[in-house]
Amino acid sequence: MTVGETAAKLGLPDAFLSANENPGAWWYFDVFGFKIYCYNFEWRREALAFHDLHHVVTGYPCTMKGEMQVATWEFAAGRFPNVFSNLFCLPLVALGAATIPHKTFAAFEQGKGSQSLFGQLMPKDVATWPSQALIALTARDRTQSSRAGNMMGFAALVCLSFFELVLLATPFVLGVRALVGLL
Repeated sequence: MTVGETAAKLGLPDAFLSANENPGAWWYFDVFGFKIYCYNFEWRREALAFHDLHHVVTGYPCTMKGEMQVATWEFAAGRFPNVFSNLFCLPLVALGAATIPHKTFAAFEQGKGSQSLFGQLMPKDVATWPSQALIALTARDRTQSSRAGNMMGFAALVCLSFFELVLLATPFVLGVRALVGLL
């Protein structure tokens, strides 16, 4: 099966090929039926092509659960070198740890045994490659981390992700509290 065929099977048809074609575009995601629009920053466009290839490498689908798993895999395998990208993806780790903890930890362990594609030069014809050739690029040439080490690393990542959520939620909660107090 080719990278393109695998991507389509996972719900990512040509996403990795078109990630940089619309530099000023807005994108959106659905939350309980509401569309949340976000600006498509350059760091996101750069990370997205590799992120979508990581779906192919890991086999995680383009669903909310798959996004949680890929984000966790990326933190373990090697994160994108941009602070905003990391802040954007950290809440997915917290959400995964809260909703699918075993699968999220398994993604972390899989990531520890891999290296991300971030920073590598990907040819435009990557969609025609055999999926196994792409997976081979992520193979890490080192001994596997210990289970205890992985558990500690995962716990630290989850704590950091929940800390970010608390920091993000605090102004919102305080604002709602102030509004309710005014009523």
